[in-house]
Amino acid sequence: MLRNSVPAGLVCAKNIDSNTVFVNLDYVIPGYRDFKIGKYVYRKFFRENIIRKIFTYPGNKTHNKYLRKMGFQKTTFNSQEAFLLELS
Repeated sequence: MLRNSVPAGLVCAKNIDSNTVFVNLDYVIPGYRDFKIGKYVYRKFFRENIIRKIFTYPGNKTHNKYLRKMGFQKTTFNSQEAFLLELS
């Protein structure tokens, strides 16, 4: 993802089914960690592409805090602790 013409972030996701994805990687460089890229990806991009459920595994304490701020809730996925964001 570009922001101000700068490569600022990368999100890699795999389709589970037609309206569910699993995010393997969500990374934004430090100078752009103001949640704008996350809000775009999770609130606009995925919703416009008819994604309604987004799963990901937890990371470190800071990343988990970010996930909760984006609206993710703790759950399980493939019998492992995970986070889930459900979009309407």
